Amino acid sequence: MKYFITTVSTLLLALQCFGWSQKGHDTTCAIAENHLTTKTKSCLMALLDGKSLIYWSNWLDNASNTPEYAYTKTWHYKNIDEGQTFDNAPIAETGNIEIALTEQVDKLMHGGLAKADEQLALKMVIHLMGDLHQPMHLGHKSDRGGNQHMVTFFNRQCNLHELWDGILVESAHKWSHGEWCEEIDRLTIDQIKEIEQGNIHEWGSQTYEICKEVYADSPVDSKLSYSYVVKWTPVIEQQFIRGGVRLAYILNSIYDNKKATAMTVTLLLVRHGQTEDNVARRIQGQHPGKLTEEGKKQAERIGALLEQKHIDIFVSSDLKRAKDTAHIINQTLRLKLITDPLLRERDFGRYTGMPYGVNISPDATDVESVAQLYDRAKRWMRQICTDYNNKTVLAVSHGLFLRVLQSAYLNKPLKEIEPMNNTEIREFVIQTPLSLSDDDNEIGVFES
Repeated sequence: MKYFITTVSTLLLALQCFGWSQKGHDTTCAIAENHLTTKTKSCLMALLDGKSLIYWSNWLDNASNTPEYAYTKTWHYKNIDEGQTFDNAPIAETGNIEIALTEQVDKLMHGGLAKADEQLALKMVIHLMGDLHQPMHLGHKSDRGGNQHMVTFFNRQCNLHELWDGILVESAHKWSHGEWCEEIDRLTIDQIKEIEQGNIHEWGSQTYEICKEVYADSPVDSKLSYSYVVKWTPVIEQQFIRGGVRLAYILNSIYDNKKATAMTVTLLLVRHGQTEDNVARRIQGQHPGKLTEEGKKQAERIGALLEQKHIDIFVSSDLKRAKDTAHIINQTLRLKLITDPLLRERDFGRYTGMPYGVNISPDATDVESVAQLYDRAKRWMRQICTDYNNKTVLAVSHGLFLRVLQSAYLNKPLKEIEPMNNTEIREFVIQTPLSLSDDDNEIGVFES
């Protein structure tokens, strides 16, 4: 009995690694090939030894289940349970689709790879762009991305993941991948430009919103048939189109400089380690702060986690608690550490050292205003995009400042940006021209 349970568990994990069916990945790549520039096609032809994107579209599904590439099993999906958001969902120790895809694109963007390494990164990007647009690859951890979420489809019992992987695709249209491509890839230039907007983080978040709708429309044990196919077929078509156009956009940006109109910076944001004031729940503001023993251990763990990542620039707030965190991380990374006062926490003036929850007077002249804080965050964001084009930047800063930075970049109210835990990492691929939001009057003081 134990053997049977183990086998089933292993099978479910393997199933969760699979994205669209083979036809879905083939269709995504066929659409991508329609949108490649001549220069990009030539580069890819040489790099892939004359084989097409379609040839390699499903390679990673098989490779992930071999000992050599077993480390990529969790790269096909990102688990987001009900009640969590795309931004605050826990990160698997071995990574997820957003992190893996960002890292592989970053490798290709930076260049200088041996041919075998470049081929491997490219084959991963080819497949993972398809997975990023399959809604159930942003599914719940509690049901293994829908693999344990059972429904009935035309009197056949199946799970929600396999329904979306291929059964629903075949019910929508019994076409070959070439026919799918020919029938749905009929976009105007303006439609293509609209799909290309954004980045991997935003595209994944967009797919997750669809995933939430799928769960809501497909309760456990629900009986699904014609109306379900009618409702969701346009979404499948849309996701194939998005995946293909965006794959082409990324590849053109890498291999044809004429198409790389946007600068890209990969940004890793890290909040400093736990401090004595954090434990005492006191506002630190621009007070130096002192790491606790746990805070030091947190920094050591993050250093080990970041050791495998490609990082070009390491920058930290010049406040002591952030610098101390950065120095501990740098015992592993051994990079040149740059300190920048723009990354400081908000200046709370006379309220520094007071308990969390104190009422801060809007007339306090010694407190940095909300507008000033947003302006400082946006100045730093513009500065790194100017100075570090096509680089990966690791930044150690403070809870409130990092939330303001994300609020400005993501164009979201501050209250929608989840507070960061001590030494939590959040990763973004920043593209310019930047569209940064105005300041938000609703601001908290509890994470400095």
